[in-house]
Amino acid sequence: MKDTFVFVIGYNCGLILNKCLESFHKYHDMKIHIFGTHKDFKQIGKHKNNEFVELSGDLQLKEFYKNGHLGTAYIWANVLSGKYTDCKKIIQIDSDIIFKQECISDITSKFEEGYDLIGPR
Repeated sequence: MKDTFVFVIGYNCGLILNKCLESFHKYHDMKIHIFGTHKDFKQIGKHKNNEFVELSGDLQLKEFYKNGHLGTAYIWANVLSGKYTDCKKIIQIDSDIIFKQECISDITSKFEEGYDLIGPR
């Protein structure tokens, strides 16, 4: 699924994200881009499919995260604008999700059916 950009935001929540990634890698053999700080990355187990996107130097983002979900919106804006990928299929996983089986193929199949936005109602 090289035409799909899968990412998770682990900014200031590396310990929680670690459990998410353990379960993700158990059922999915694909790259996952992890947005976070150096401190977050030290709390995450190593895996060949982890791609780290360092955010420690972004002072604007630090201020945005003091205001609720503005930081998440800022990261999404940068992803959608092409700063991190040129993929048209983009999937964000919440850092507090635990996977119990493979599910990314369910999402990507909806892209193939022509859907532009996929998620819970």
